[in-house]
Amino acid sequence: MPNPSNPFEQFDLSGLMKNFDASGAGGDAIKSLLDAHQKNIEAIIAANQAAAEGYQQLAQRQMDIIQNSLKSLADFDPSESSAEKLTDQARAGLEQMRELLELAAKANKDAFDIISKRAQESMNELQGKSAKTTSKASKPASK
Repeated sequence: MPNPSNPFEQFDLSGLMKNFDASGAGGDAIKSLLDAHQKNIEAIIAANQAAAEGYQQLAQRQMDIIQNSLKSLADFDPSESSAEKLTDQARAGLEQMRELLELAAKANKDAFDIISKRAQESMNELQGKSAKTTSKASKPASK
């Protein structure tokens, strides 16, 4: 009976792998599979780096905004404040919020574009392999 805490306890990877001949067609399939997974991992790493860089820019801009806001608050003189000045400050705050949202959206888009590009490459690779397999299967066997 399978162990519910480890469903792979009875899985024998070595038994599965002995069916593949690393020097023959099975080896080509394994190499191709490993190459594809390596490219996937590289794409994930690149996407994470792009996201991290974008979020670092976002965090830096947030710190700049906080520091400027604290300075404005320290310099605030209620006796000199007018409705126009308060409206301008509110407008500037909304503009800063928009800027932060755009930075976050750019970081997400950059990471998504990397993963999307790799997914398209994977689909193209699969279509190429499928076409090769189909053409091999349609050739008559030599006598």
